[in-house]
Amino acid sequence: LDEAGVDTTTVHRVAGRTGITFVRVEPTGQRSFLFYREAGADAALTAEMLRDGAQHPLEGARALVLGSSALCVAPLDAAARWLLAEAEARAVPLVVDLNVRAHLWHDPAVLRAAVATLVRRAAVLKASDDDLTALGWAPTVEALRAEGAPGVVALTRGADGATLDTGALRVERPAVPTTVRDATGAGDAFLAGLLAARSWWPGDTRDDWTAALEAASALGARACEAVGAVTAVRAPWPEALARLAATATGP
Repeated sequence: LDEAGVDTTTVHRVAGRTGITFVRVEPTGQRSFLFYREAGADAALTAEMLRDGAQHPLEGARALVLGSSALCVAPLDAAARWLLAEAEARAVPLVVDLNVRAHLWHDPAVLRAAVATLVRRAAVLKASDDDLTALGWAPTVEALRAEGAPGVVALTRGADGATLDTGALRVERPAVPTTVRDATGAGDAFLAGLLAARSWWPGDTRDDWTAALEAASALGARACEAVGAVTAVRAPWPEALARLAATATGP
């Protein structure tokens, strides 16, 4: 994490074991998951740890990025809700990656309620067609708008490409041609590419949003090219991101 430039100042160490996930990768690159995370360290994070730390976890933050699985088990759910409240109080924009894992939830109704809470508050919302299908929602931007999504919506559809909708305009991007070896981490890479592009290219024209969607799609495709969630996205970056970085005017 240090080598990657990640600030680990507010990392908390607990007695629980780190959760383990086994990923089965099909010949097509699609995957299924088997989780061993009961009483794992990730779920042991508490609101008190965040609140009473030496540094506020949102100090200097430009956004809070959260996924729906942070709300599926106690006490992690309380920590996530505390962060949501703090972000609202500090006017820190909320970025949501739905990342729906229905098998982690004991009650589908509770899952849908938790997701709806995030959807209605998200300044940026990233979802896949699989996420929406797992919720019993239509895999469309319109379905997310009907659930109250107020901000930017990015919807990925695997080989069918991606859509980005700001409310004022909509841009489409076909899938980036790639050799899919393992799709694990593709959605995370897509969102990372989108946020990186927006930090460098923050305008609101169609060209700006098209560039951001292109960068997100390029990094998402890159993630599929090797086994493992992060193996393929190390430098060199895809051309779309490298071009944005070279012309960046922001930090």
